[in-house]
Amino acid sequence: MKLHRCNRSGFTIVETLIVLTVTSTLFIIGIVLVNGRQSKTEYQTGINNFQQQIRQVINETISGYFPQSSTTCNSLPSVSQGSNYGCVFLGKVVHLGSTSGKDVTIYPITGQQSATNIFTAAPVALSASSVVNDKLPNSLVVAGMTYDGVAGGTGLPTAAVAFLTGDSTGSFSTGSVNGAQQFSLYALKHTNYATTDAAQMSNRLSHATANLDAAKQVQICIASDTIDQSGLITIGTNYGGLNGGLSVNLKLHSGVVCA
Repeated sequence: MKLHRCNRSGFTIVETLIVLTVTSTLFIIGIVLVNGRQSKTEYQTGINNFQQQIRQVINETISGYFPQSSTTCNSLPSVSQGSNYGCVFLGKVVHLGSTSGKDVTIYPITGQQSATNIFTAAPVALSASSVVNDKLPNSLVVAGMTYDGVAGGTGLPTAAVAFLTGDSTGSFSTGSVNGAQQFSLYALKHTNYATTDAAQMSNRLSHATANLDAAKQVQICIASDTIDQSGLITIGTNYGGLNGGLSVNLKLHSGVVCA
């Protein structure tokens, strides 16, 4: 009597389950890797765009761009730009963070034309209609903002960086606002990016003379709310260089928040 051995074909249930498990795992790993790369690319694109936005604000400041033809100064009526003893454009302030960590608000700053320095010019923010409200792109969020003061102090907290005409002492080099070519870096004292809201900024800027502090550099730490990535934007003084003597540099970090 001959015994006939049956040849098996295909997989058993256990083998099929193992193949499906391995395939599913590889598929999930692939999705995670692709999404991670996409999120990293979006983050890097976003922070590069934000760096360019700051440079644009500096360039607009140097060119004297602001969104209306007349301004209002402290104790002076609204007059056309360029009028004798009237109001002139002094620069811009960029407020970052607020409670959401994502807000970007840009305030044009004006002052009295007859002044010889930034402080006696009684700088004040323009009306709300001239303020630009924006958001950080993609998944970016402010994770820190500090400055080093010209008069001393390092790593001081701030919620806003200012680009204003004159040298680091606040003096208009030509004795006239219109003739000054140099722009200097300032930070808003006694403010914090995480807690300073629009109402507090308005109050600070209405007393800008007391709250502005000349800065050697301002550092903004930008993190991501989706991946472990961060970047440090450093705005510094580079007198005699391009962009009115102001530089904007970016250093990316992986896995560490701006350390």
